[in-house]
Amino acid sequence: MPKTIILNDYTTVTGSVFCDVKDIRENFKSQSEQLIKAFDLAKERLGVKSNVKLHFRNIRQKKGSTCYGSFYNATKTVEIDCKNFDLKSKVNTIVHELAHASQYESKRLSQKGKTYKFEGETFAQPKGHDEYANLPWEVEAREVAKKHTNAIMKAIA
Repeated sequence: MPKTIILNDYTTVTGSVFCDVKDIRENFKSQSEQLIKAFDLAKERLGVKSNVKLHFRNIRQKKGSTCYGSFYNATKTVEIDCKNFDLKSKVNTIVHELAHASQYESKRLSQKGKTYKFEGETFAQPKGHDEYANLPWEVEAREVAKKHTNAIMKAIA
């Protein structure tokens, strides 16, 4: 288990990002203040009230998949992959994952095992990336990110 570094009351980063890999470390350190500010602004813009945490790490991915982040409702944690060096992509991912936090917080989205409920409709675990990408809460999260990312980028510049 990699070492975890605490950056503030709600932000952590794994040692592999913060210490070990030179390119990732330097990129993260140059962006960390902007990313934390983007997280705070996105929470405010989306009206997320719960104590959501922010965690930066290197996310291992299955071959052929692209996962820049995740939201875990059980722990109220947004995880962001730091192997992506582009600041705007990371900010977009933060907004996208906080959109999921908002969906869970408002009880529009819930999960029980491998079954999801969104706005009263039940969905099974998706079988592939295309099915996953077309789930209504994923479509909505992409729309929310598209709506807010540029304004947040301007505010953190």
